[in-house]
Amino acid sequence: MRILFLVLASLALVEAQGAGGAQGVDGTNQGGTDSSSPTASAACTFCTVPAGYTAEDWEAPLNVQDQFSPRWRKAHRKAKRYLSDWTVQDKVDVVTGSGWMQDRCVGNTRPLPERNWTGLCLQDSPLGIRFGDFVSAFPAGINAASTFDKKMIRDRGFAMGKEFKGKGINVALGPMTNMGRVAAGGRNWEGFGGDPYLSGIATYETIIGMQDAGVQATTKHYIGNEQERNRHTSSSNIDDRTLREIYAHPFLRAVQAESAAFMCSYNLINGSWAGQNSKTLNGILKTDWGYPGYVMSDWGATHSGVLAVTSGLDMDMPGDINFDNGQSSYFGANLTEAVRNGSVSVDRLDDMAQRIVAAWYLVGQDKKYPAVNFDSFGDKNEHVDVQDDHYKLIRQMGAASTVLLKNKNHALPLKKPRSIATNYPYLVDPLQAISSRAQKDRSTLNWHLNNWDLNGVATVAAPADVAIVGINSDSGEEYIIVEGNIGDRNNLSSWHNGDEVVKTVAKNNNNTIVIVHSVGPMSMDWADHENITAIVWAGLPGQESGNALVDVLYGDYNPSGRLPYTIARKDADYPASIEYLNVSRTETNVNYSEGLFIDYRHFLKEKIEPLFGFGFGLSYTTFDISNVQVSSLCGEEGEKPDSTTSNNQRRDEANSTTYDSSAMSASSTVSASSMVSINSTASAASTVPTSATVSTNSTASANSTSCASAVPTSGHKDGSDGDVKKHKSAKIGRLMTRDLHRERWKISADVRNTGSINGCEVPQLYLVYPEAAGEPPRVLRDFDRVNLEPGASTTVEFTLSKYDVSIWDVVTQNHVVPDGEFGIVVATNAFADGATGTFCPGKC
Repeated sequence: MRILFLVLASLALVEAQGAGGAQGVDGTNQGGTDSSSPTASAACTFCTVPAGYTAEDWEAPLNVQDQFSPRWRKAHRKAKRYLSDWTVQDKVDVVTGSGWMQDRCVGNTRPLPERNWTGLCLQDSPLGIRFGDFVSAFPAGINAASTFDKKMIRDRGFAMGKEFKGKGINVALGPMTNMGRVAAGGRNWEGFGGDPYLSGIATYETIIGMQDAGVQATTKHYIGNEQERNRHTSSSNIDDRTLREIYAHPFLRAVQAESAAFMCSYNLINGSWAGQNSKTLNGILKTDWGYPGYVMSDWGATHSGVLAVTSGLDMDMPGDINFDNGQSSYFGANLTEAVRNGSVSVDRLDDMAQRIVAAWYLVGQDKKYPAVNFDSFGDKNEHVDVQDDHYKLIRQMGAASTVLLKNKNHALPLKKPRSIATNYPYLVDPLQAISSRAQKDRSTLNWHLNNWDLNGVATVAAPADVAIVGINSDSGEEYIIVEGNIGDRNNLSSWHNGDEVVKTVAKNNNNTIVIVHSVGPMSMDWADHENITAIVWAGLPGQESGNALVDVLYGDYNPSGRLPYTIARKDADYPASIEYLNVSRTETNVNYSEGLFIDYRHFLKEKIEPLFGFGFGLSYTTFDISNVQVSSLCGEEGEKPDSTTSNNQRRDEANSTTYDSSAMSASSTVSASSMVSINSTASAASTVPTSATVSTNSTASANSTSCASAVPTSGHKDGSDGDVKKHKSAKIGRLMTRDLHRERWKISADVRNTGSINGCEVPQLYLVYPEAAGEPPRVLRDFDRVNLEPGASTTVEFTLSKYDVSIWDVVTQNHVVPDGEFGIVVATNAFADGATGTFCPGKC
């Protein structure tokens, strides 16, 4: 059979931004800090501080290395010895950037040859190396998340880390882990989607991969940077519970992954600049979580010297105030003088320098680390090829991240699966790849590349056996204005008349396949058109875009990607939107008034049916999930003394179904008597131990109050006033204890391939809180990805900790477990019924 293809212009979109064209270093807009920016004190006068938030003054915790994990503790001890005879000026040079465009990287610290200190090279982007040649363009973070594959996400981090190291870069400016709060958010594609646990897992695995390769990871942007418009002057106003449960969670996982560095965001948080907010820096990050690494500013985001330092900022980037080639700095000479006159203590300067040097030791950069061999701004380039065979992983991830949203009448795959022998270790666009495949199949290929010539579109589409239409959208940072879009997208429509092209083709061809290359959700009012037989979301798959797409279209790769966000039927259905108004530069508020209810959580709460829900994705085969079981891991082990020392230990397993075992120091023993089987049809007839009562419920309702209370939960209602201030003497790492984070319950489920071909399923574990807890109807807690032959089955396992089943109590300022029964749903997406059951945490 001869197949005639229609390939339209937008299909040729290829994401090369990681290789030389990546959207740039955070804030390097050449414009520096706007002199009209509000001061911290002025900001508080216009900021609407939400209920449950208390502005507190937190001191920087010093000399706390004994509380760190063994790896961090060893690194800090080495750093302390190394710095023991350094002068104040030496240490100031370690913590101060040398200025914009003053060396070969986008961020640099001064070398100190007499101390055998080479200085640090800091470079972005989250997709690969910016301003470098012979580097790879990796799939975007949003594509990494859509694989729902922990090992592949880690492998991506490792490959990226190898390339950064190969170029002599010490510090990679990623991953970006801000939440996809608003669908049009300009940098959502850099991050990992609309759920904090998905983002937390992807952040964790990325950091492990990058740092295993020897480069320091920088987790950014801490915190509340969910839109680009007015990012330099807006205040992200977030209530305490929402901050802790949603926006802080991925950063907590970064601490557990031992991220070498954090980067502050540009915005204010509840009226205080992120780079000098003592509650989020000294309070949450360094005290509550016991973070041992260092905190840098975003480029040009430092607004003071003494206040920033005492609030917890450790490094100023790029070092100058107005991108003025190092002529002025809040740190540098001003910091030296502040130490000498007592405004900043010597101990605090020691702490700053020690954190930075300890991170250098943590990833082994003291041992024959490559020198910088490229130049971001000049011609000092040794042209070192660091790509290796990373194109193979990029192609695999491009295919694995592709989400099949619609497949009417089995329109895909186009032909029986067969291998493609040719590899392309460079940029490959979809048209080129489809043309190559069509030539092998002796198919006739026609194309039309003018999206504004709808008559020409109709003429080419009408006679074709199959019409493949490509559409796209783009976004980026605030300072990069593309076609009138100031970072964030102005709307969710397809760019370049794409929606009208799709409708024209569908009107003229009854086998229309739409390929979407997009940075995020799009308006798709044409999705239900009877002539549109398939919709394929390809996202930003990297340099092997075309090859990965062809692998899926022809069935060489069975699609297994899952949406990392929800796509609404109507734009008005989303819970929040960009603050587009260009109001006074001193009056911009971004109020996170939707609270806990972002993405699918909002849709479930409001009973809004989405077009395509979070976690959704089709396959060329079918699966069944059943036979959920719950085990208590508490019975025989008993409670052990609390420990923060072991908490931050990172895992070495790359393929576990859980990711927070970095918070555990010992394995648990499961008692045979504590195993209880449940599923969506069985009755709860089993006898269970009092420490973990388990029952079944076909609807996963979790409103019962028959369970014993584990922890009192007074004052935990969302939005309640948090009028009890924390003490400055709070225990370092108090929210990272073994008691809170160790595995306490194991959930398993059977997954079976009920179709006729091999494929991957992504079972997702959702938790349903008791209604009185005030949580969304269900929340993601873990996921797995399994590959099965036809008829084969396997058992997947998940674990839950006390932290996983807790909520944030704004009164006690702690994680507490609510009263009542909890529901369990193991499903294929956030809106699917799945296999369900209930359990009670009890006193476990």
